[in-house]
Amino acid sequence: MLEKDNQMNESSESLSAPPPAYSTLPESDLALTTSDAKRVATEATSSTSSLSLEDTQTNGFAHTRVLDISSKGHGMWHFPTPPTELETPITDEEGRIQYVSTKLTRRKGNATLSSPKRGVLAETKYRFGPGKDPEVRLLNIAGVGAAESSDVQGGSSNEELGGIKLKGKLGTRARTFDMPDGKSFRWSYVRTRYCEKNSKGKEKENRYWLLVLEYVEKIYVGVGKKKEEMSSRRIAQLVRNKETMTQGTRKSTAGNGGRLMMTELVGEGEKAVIDEALVIATCLVMMKREVDRLRMQQIAAIAGGASGGG
Repeated sequence: MLEKDNQMNESSESLSAPPPAYSTLPESDLALTTSDAKRVATEATSSTSSLSLEDTQTNGFAHTRVLDISSKGHGMWHFPTPPTELETPITDEEGRIQYVSTKLTRRKGNATLSSPKRGVLAETKYRFGPGKDPEVRLLNIAGVGAAESSDVQGGSSNEELGGIKLKGKLGTRARTFDMPDGKSFRWSYVRTRYCEKNSKGKEKENRYWLLVLEYVEKIYVGVGKKKEEMSSRRIAQLVRNKETMTQGTRKSTAGNGGRLMMTELVGEGEKAVIDEALVIATCLVMMKREVDRLRMQQIAAIAGGASGGG
């Protein structure tokens, strides 16, 4: 009986005893935790907005090098005369000149591409009018895209190999060119869009043409009678939206400059399949073709107006 009463007393004391003390954070630590939460939320928001801006400028293209091509091009309401610019500078992101494209005369499209470090790298033969394929001749470039010595008697000099022609089909603006080592590439236009905010802070969707360079490979599939399929990888693109186009130009301007983005497949690295100078030279050819296309449309409109008025 006494033992039972002792057990009851012990249980009542344990029930009346205060709960055990738990470790608590000081107020300063709680304040720090709150500020950290706010900081994390702010960083998350800012990183999202910067990513959106980056996507706007790159269109989701994973590039490793960026160059800015500065060219005024040819405006919609300009008279259809040859462009006045004789030099087209190509700079890096810090504004340092990496290449310069130089025309000897205004009326001819022939040009040279030079580098302050490597001298003259390419010569371009370009004639105004349809049915005349532009031609790029590489100089002082060895390795990427050059043919093996066994392919050409006496060595693999680019001058001996002749020019690289940009060919295309009627009714399309796309142009392809083949390297002496058999690699094929294609410049084409892709319609894309991006969102920007107007003066009132509302988002507005804009569309523009993206000039894209693809590395085209032939793949043989199947057993026995093999079927040939084409596989392409984007290795460069010229972006000309509101943020990247040459200052003073518009979306309707033909041949205006922009931001040229390239992957690791361009250059002199181990994974490179084409020299950077050739990418730039052929890109400039595509820009010249844009100018000539607009000029021919303007000439046709003027001729049509003159004949209609007679």
